[in-house]
Amino acid sequence: MISIFNERLANDLTRDATLKSLTKIAGNTGSRDRQIIAIANLSSLTPRIFELLHKAQRTIHLNSLEALHTMVARYPAQF
Repeated sequence: MISIFNERLANDLTRDATLKSLTKIAGNTGSRDRQIIAIANLSSLTPRIFELLHKAQRTIHLNSLEALHTMVARYPAQF
């Protein structure tokens, strides 16, 4: 699953939707019991997200920060 997200982050057309979906999945806001979903190899997305933080587009920059914050807050052991 993470490799697919990594590919989608490289594509200009799917980047924004991918960042939003990563934020939703990592935040696990839709779960009734708020249990943390096990996501393996999440830290492999970090280099790609750091690249996105250097983009001049404001929405990509903000969505990258939000996704990174949510992933680090919910899965600190992987970072």
